[in-house]
Parts: sequence; C-alpha cells; structure tokens
Amino acid sequence: TFVFVPVTFSLTGPSTDAAAEVFDFGGETKEGLQRAAQLLIEAKAGKPDSQFQLGLMYFTAEGVNKDASTGLEWLIAAANNGLSPAQNAVGCILRNGVGTQIDKAQALQWFKEAAKQGDLEAQYNIGEMYDEADGVDA
Repeated sequence: TFVFVPVTFSLTGPSTDAAAEVFDFGGETKEGLQRAAQLLIEAKAGKPDSQFQLGLMYFTAEGVNKDASTGLEWLIAAANNGLSPAQNAVGCILRNGVGTQIDKAQALQWFKEAAKQGDLEAQYNIGEMYDEADGVDA
C-alpha cells in the first residue's frame, strides 16, 4: 500500500513540478503495465479503489511511465466517488502544487470531504492549514 506524503515546500513557486520528481518510483515495468491494464478496466467500471491505485501508479511512476496529469485525473475520479484516502491525496497535491497549480481553497474542500468520513490525516491537514493560516482565514 502506498502512503501519500505531501511535499511541504515549494521548489519552483506556484507550480512545484520539480517537487513532483520526489514521487518517482522508477517507471515502466512488465508487471506494472499488467497491473495498470487490469486496474484500468476496473477504474473505467467506476471502482474507486482501482481508480485510486491507478492514479497513484501514474502519479508516482510505480510500474508505469510517470504521467502526473493522468494520475491526478484518476485520483480525482476516486475522490469524486467518495474514497477518503483519494480525497486526502488530492487535497495534498493541490495544497502543495505537486505536478499542478496550487489551489489551497480546493485542497481545503477535499480535506473536509475526507474528514467528514473520519479520515484522520485529512483532519490533521485541515488543522495544519488553519494553524499556519495556509490559504485559510484563521
């Protein structure tokens, strides 16, 4: 199981594409491509867990070539289907601008969705944003 750990600093300003390189597990492997093909079938069928795993694979280059945009699309699909770890991951990505533009307001909304389901990491992230006045009114 992959645990998403957000980058807590900005390397290039509003979009931290360089920070996204931290999440690169080596790229394409035969096993990874087979796993991604199976997950893609399940993800297209609307299975949130498969959408989440496929998104992580692409976002982190775990067994497939890195494609942060496709990875984020699948993570958002899982988040929209109510999967709290995906909601928290999308919040972390948007909060820190890892491979995309920073969007603190949207990040907070995703954290709140995950927190409603009892996601402790999301609850912590909300508290941290308010404690640091990080894109929120304290």
